[in-house]
This record gives sequence, structure tokens and C-alpha cells, in this order.
Amino acid sequence: MSLVDPSAELQPDPLRHVPCAAAPQDSATPALATPPRSGPAAAPPVRRATRTSSRRLPHPPPPPDFGSRWHGPASSTASHAPGPLPSAQPLRPCRDLHRPTRFADSAYGLLPFTDIERGGGSYVARDGESLDGDPDVADNDASCDGHSRDVFSTPNAGPTLSALLAHASTDPLTLHQALSSPDADSWSAACKQELHMLEKLHTWDLVELPPGHNLVDNKWVFKHKADGRFKARLVAKGFTQRHGVDYNETFSPVARFESLRLLLAAAALEDWEVHSMDVKSAFLHGDLHEDIYMAQPHGFVTPGQEGKVCKLNKALYGLKQASREWNLKIHQALLAHGFKRTLSDSGVYILLKIGTTLIVVLYVDDITILGSRLQDVLDCKTFLASQFEMTDLGETTSYLGLHISRDRKKRLLHIDQEAYISDLLHRFGMSDCNPALTPLPSGADLVQYDAKASSSERGAYQQLIGSLLYAMVVSRPDISFAVTKLAQFSSNPSPLHYNLAKHVLRYLKGTAAYQLTYDGGSGMGLIGFSDSDWAGDKDDRKSMCGHVFLLAGAAISWASRKQDVVALSSTEAEYISLSLAAVQAKWLRTLLSELYLSPTLPTILYGDNKGSIDIANNPIIGRGTKHIDIRFHFIRQCLADSIISLHRLPSAHITADTLTKSLPLSSFHIHRSCLGLTKTDDCQSEGEC
Repeated sequence: MSLVDPSAELQPDPLRHVPCAAAPQDSATPALATPPRSGPAAAPPVRRATRTSSRRLPHPPPPPDFGSRWHGPASSTASHAPGPLPSAQPLRPCRDLHRPTRFADSAYGLLPFTDIERGGGSYVARDGESLDGDPDVADNDASCDGHSRDVFSTPNAGPTLSALLAHASTDPLTLHQALSSPDADSWSAACKQELHMLEKLHTWDLVELPPGHNLVDNKWVFKHKADGRFKARLVAKGFTQRHGVDYNETFSPVARFESLRLLLAAAALEDWEVHSMDVKSAFLHGDLHEDIYMAQPHGFVTPGQEGKVCKLNKALYGLKQASREWNLKIHQALLAHGFKRTLSDSGVYILLKIGTTLIVVLYVDDITILGSRLQDVLDCKTFLASQFEMTDLGETTSYLGLHISRDRKKRLLHIDQEAYISDLLHRFGMSDCNPALTPLPSGADLVQYDAKASSSERGAYQQLIGSLLYAMVVSRPDISFAVTKLAQFSSNPSPLHYNLAKHVLRYLKGTAAYQLTYDGGSGMGLIGFSDSDWAGDKDDRKSMCGHVFLLAGAAISWASRKQDVVALSSTEAEYISLSLAAVQAKWLRTLLSELYLSPTLPTILYGDNKGSIDIANNPIIGRGTKHIDIRFHFIRQCLADSIISLHRLPSAHITADTLTKSLPLSSFHIHRSCLGLTKTDDCQSEGEC
């Protein structure tokens, strides 16, 4: 079985384009206004871009005719941020110097602690905040009398990171909260069920703590599942473990998302079965090789043995080595059954039999099984169930927040994160925001912040960027440039950066239902696009580069990143981008070969710069190229080994263009369609994506 690249019987014209759907010509997204800054010391004005793009994209030419095994009929369509802190107030008479014992937030701003003691800060509780019965206050020293002076609140500070995390979930954070909630009986039953499972697996023995040994604490973690179940998990506080005593190695491999997308695209092309299983209490199956002692579970101490501790026999959740021990356990089980771990991705296993293929994808305790025959998939599930306590989830519909749906008759497979995006909008108070048409507004000029952001501002910004990064990595290549660019300012974000990050949320609000659609009937093989934006960074003049690879008509791998060297010309920037894309093409082809889906022809890689393609195809050494680092000449080896084949397309037809810069509305919509991102309604109304 082989994965055949385009151009088996009929070589495609390099100046022709892949199928994509034209987008409606809407008005451009309005520029985002910078909110006013408060406080006596106003921030310097933010520079704005003075150059706008006037390039018009022609309608893309018809798709090439890829003569290959995977070839079918061509598709006919293819809140206001906090301002700077005020300066210290003049000294005022006070009866005593009282050092605060508790901080209401983590933002100390620009005030030194001496100014705080002199009265430069505000020792007041926040609106609606009560200090009575607060365990954090009670834990402070004896000088804390619960007075409002004991709490220091940074003037004009935003919400604390702990407050944002608490707002992100309605589940109880402590055992006391769980047993005091209206669902106390359900949470208590969940705790008892967890303890019963631990006792059944003989997780620990109650012993006296030997002298000189470390005692690891524990806590309860609660989660109200989407299906209505109440789940309680006893978790060890692994941060109290000591390296070299309580643990050594901790690394545990998981499958890459781009590997999963490649396999899902192959499943659409080959009409494979895709099923899922979940391991119950996976980490408890791992065997410990160190002597670890843990305190008895809080709230469930064994009567009459209060002075004893738990000597762990199994790798409890929270231990630093727990994930590694579980991975070693299931790895040995799969090898014993005849599976082989791929070298390209340690989370992917393959079992090859005559006339059939069976693949297992591991991500901790989530198992996805792909096979060409249903009976082989069922046999594999039976084997795994005999080794571990499993939950059979049937055909795969979700994977770590990724929703997966299929239309077997039309051989279409869709993936989206609509539920995750909806939760993301709710978490950051953007559920009712107005949708935006592009990830970044037209004319957005991102530069470093000259002032200093507070700790609370950094925490809120980093949490938002981290959440957007997960959406970008899993299923949304259209926000890659925006999120990657904004992530570069995480150490010191400005109010403009935060508002632009919220603008990405507004874009996701309007496109939450968009899906990556893999069309198995298209028969389209692996193709790639590469592009760069020379000196696009206004701070250090480094270039942005991006590449994307498509299989079955939709993106399976993409990247948008800033180059780590300053390119002296646009040709050099494009050459570096092509080289990085060649590295990814090499990895994708290696993974396919390990899955016995080897491409028979070089992978076509499109670029828009003739000079960079000439440098790659010819050993040109001149004053403009002699300084290029030797590692970027890897692309020449790929060309010599027939791994890739370089072809030139006009800039308007390079799909990776949207990964390197903020594009006008019409251009962005066309490239988004070429990435394979479509709405379900569009597919149903037009018959094809």
C-alpha cells in the first residue's frame, strides 16, 4: 500500500493552482482603536502602519490533474485594559508603619516596598471582598488582625491570575467546597468510588513512616464531566518529591497532532475505520521502582491508623514519574502483541498483516485505533481490554477537545473545535462580542511595549495567548500568524496587544463552526507551500516564514514563526523558508513510509521567489549567498534525493501567504478556503467543500 503523490501519469503545470473556493468580497475589517490610558503618566503613542496593501487577487486558475492512486474528480468549489500605575503619593502622617501581610494581587507595579510602607499604596480590600474566615489570612503571622490594612491592592491592577483560573471552571477546588456544595452527595460518592478503585488496584499499604524519608502530600481534584458524571481524583503533590530520591526520569512521549491529522486524512482517502478507547485510571497501572510515602487521603483517614502513611505500590496521579511508568506499561503490552513503534512519532504504533493495516495512536490514556478492516480493529480493542480496564468509545467523535465527524458515503472527514472555542469565549467574557472578519485588524502594527506591564496584566495576557495557541495547533491554521506574532510579546504586553488578542477571539466567535475538511474522494496527495515576509518584524527586522502541507485537500501540518537570523534580501528569506519547509516534508514522508504509505514521487513544494528556487537547484555562491548558514542548504540534499520538487507560483496563489502576514479581507478568505477550512452549511448546500 502506498501513498502516491500528485503527478503520477500527468505531470502538473507548476503555474497552476490547487483547488480552492473563492470567498465573498466583503468590506475590510476596521482598524482596532487603541483604548485610552489612565493615570497621570500616559504611555507613549503606539506606532501604526502607514503602508496598506493594494494587491488584488485574481480568481485562482483551475486545479491541476493529479494522476495518481489518490485521484478523484476535481471539486467544483472547492474590555478596557488597565493603565499605568500612578506614581507614589506624597508622604502623609500616619500613626504607625504597618507591613501588609497579604497581597490581593500579584502586581506590585512601579512602587518599591518602602513606598508601600510610607503609604504609597492602598491598603484596602476590593469591592465585595471579605477577610472574615479567609484561610490565607489566618495562616499569616500574629500581626495580621484581619484589618483592611493587611491587604495591599495594587492601584489600577487587573484581575489576578488565580481569579482568572477560578473563573474558568465552576468545579470545586477543595474537598471542603465539594462537600459544602449542593452536589455534596454526588461528590462524596465520587470520592468513595475513587478510593474503591485505588483499593482494588492495591495502590498502597499503610505503614509507619521510616525515619529520614520524604512524605508526599495529596489533594482532591474534582471535575463535572460533560456527560453529567461527577469525577473525583486523588492526586499526589509531586512538587514535594526530591529528584534522585523519589524519582529519576520523567519523560513520556505522546502523539503529535500533525500525526493525527495525517492519519485522519489517510483514513478519508483509504476509507479506514477510526475507533477510540479510554483507559480507566491509566496511571495506576504503572509500577513504581522507588519507595514513595504519601499522607493518607484528606477527609478519608483510616480510623485507628491515623498515625500511619501510605507506601505507594502504583504510580498515583500527580507523581512526576507517573506518566512515564504508564507509558512503559502499555508500550510493552503493544510490543508483545506485535505492534512496532514508529521512529518518526513515538506515540504511533503500527501492526502490519497481509492485506491489512492496523495503527494505534497514544496520547497518555486516550487511544485511537485506525484500521483497514473492522474486524482487526475489534480484535485490537479486545486485546487492550484484556490487559487494562478500558472504556470502549466506539467510532471516534472527539480527541482532546477536537470534534471529529465523518460522512462515509461522500468520504468526507471533518475536524473542528467549536465546543472549545465556545468555552474559550465564555472564559474570557467574550460570548456576546461582535464577530470580526479577520484575525487581526487591517493596519495593525505590532511593536514592543516601551512601558512596563504589571504581573497581573502579564498573567491575563499569557493565559489568553496560551488558550489561543491550543486552538491554533490543533485545527485552526488561519490564526497562526496572529497568535504567533502576539505570543512574542508575552513577557511585556501592552494594552494594544491585549486588545488585539481579544480581536482574535472576536474572529473565532464568527468562525467557530469552521472545519478542516478532508475529502477522500479528491485523491489529492501531499503538496506544500512556503512563503516569507522579509524584515517583517519592526523591532529586530527579522523575517516571518511559514509553510503548510495539504493532504486530501486540507491542511495537515502548518507553521508560522520568526526566522532566527536577519536575512539580507527577500531571496535569502524565501530560501530559508523553503529549507524549513523541506525539513517538514522530509519528516512527513518518513512517517508515511513507516506506515507503509510511501510516496512514490517527490513532494511538490511551491514558492513564489524565483531567486530562492534557483539557489536551491544550483550551487550558486556569490556575494549575496556566501554568508548563508550551512544548515539552510539542507534543501539541496532533499532535491538531490528526490524528496521534494520545487515549483514556482505567483504570490497570489501561495496558500502559506496567510501564515506570514496580515492580509486584506478578500485575500485572506481565499487562502483560508485553500487551507481546507469550510463551514458545514457550505458543504451541505453546495454538495462539496
